[in-house]
Formats: sequence, structure tokens, C-alpha cells
Amino acid sequence: RGSVYAKTGEKLSSSAGSPFGQISSIACVMSKGGGQIMVSDEIQHCVFVYGPDGTLQSKVGSKGSNDTQFLFPKSVSLSSPPSSSSAATSPLTAIADTNNHRILLFSADMSYYVGKYQGHKYDIKPGNQPGEFRTPAGVCFTAIPTGGGVKKSVVVEGGVEDAVTPHEPSIVVADTGNNRIQVLQPHDDPPLAFGKGGGGLGTKKVGFFKEPISVAFHDGWSERDKVKSPRCREMRSS
Repeated sequence: RGSVYAKTGEKLSSSAGSPFGQISSIACVMSKGGGQIMVSDEIQHCVFVYGPDGTLQSKVGSKGSNDTQFLFPKSVSLSSPPSSSSAATSPLTAIADTNNHRILLFSADMSYYVGKYQGHKYDIKPGNQPGEFRTPAGVCFTAIPTGGGVKKSVVVEGGVEDAVTPHEPSIVVADTGNNRIQVLQPHDDPPLAFGKGGGGLGTKKVGFFKEPISVAFHDGWSERDKVKSPRCREMRSS
């Protein structure tokens, strides 16, 4: 069952079941700018988009393997607002299409399909090479994929100053079935993969994962060196 509450604690909306707009099995809940709420329903193989008052705005997807269909979708992530109005940097919504072994990209409001990360161009199947997935469950956007951006000189009020142009967001994926984390970079740069199987709760092996199911990116400050340091956190299944 999914419910939406006001800050006062008043219940605004509640749903459960299979009719249109009713949730069967919540896999992920994400709130975006403007108060919209996105809920992935892995049993109905779709994503529901609700308004801030709990009113259903749209239902995206159905069971299948076409570009706008899902098979047990789990994590939902929204990229940060762009620093420019360029369509290439418009906010995106990423969905971990778990049992189709891929990541689907939509516009921020889920109104249209944008693209996908899929290991095999024409076949829906798992893989273990970089850029391939096996039941990915977690996905998130990064603000800074590597370093602090590209440094270049710009003219500001008649003078030349150094400025840092931020990278476009990368996508971090909990590649659950492959026991690893992958970072999907923009501009067709090769993906980064790290971690390997053999971990588990209580393990002392650094860099080992046991079916990671969720990832989150935190752009914080390192107290040790006082340098802004992006960090990625992961959650593991039991």
C-alpha cells in the first residue's frame, strides 16, 4: 500500500491493488522538484507519478521489453537541474529495469523516453562485461563523476579568470547480479566497474560486494584534506 501524507500528518491519498493508479508492490519512492512523487511498482512493471497532493498524474510503462516497458523495475533517480538550458543537459529520470538487465532514461517528468544503457544492442540478456548488467537494482546520478570538473579560462567583466566547468552527470549502478558497482560516463566514455563477489555482511574484504541493491551519491567535504570530495555509498542485501 502507498500513502501520501501532508506535513501536518494528514493522509492525502492511499492506494493498494492493481486497478489503474493503485500500487501493488512499492520498490522505490522518489520525490522531485515541485512536489511530484514517483513510485516504482515492480509487480505492475510501471512507474506511477503523483502530484504533491497525492493525485495520480500518470502511469508509465507496462510488462515487457520495449523501450518504454519494464520487467520488475526497482530504483528511480532524478538528475540535478542543469546549469544551462541546453537540451543535452536537461534533467533526466533513470530507472533500474532490473529483470531486463538495463537502465532506462526518461525526461524528468517521465513524459517521454530518452534512451537506455543496455549491454547487448538488440538482445535483452545479462552480461558481465563493462557496460553490461545482471539484474541491476540500484541507480543514482552523480554531480561530479571524476574530479571537480574541467578548468578553463573565461572572460569576466573584461578580465580573464579561471573557471571550472562541471562535468555532465554520470550514472552509478548497483549491478546486483554481478556483485559490483558500475559508473556510466557521458560522451560514450567507457564505463568504470569496481568491486567483485565474495563479500557479504560482516566481511572485512575491501572492494568486495554481495549483491549490492542500492547506491547514493554524496557530494560532501572531506575533513581530512578540506577538499571537496565526492563519495558513493552502497547498501547490500541480507
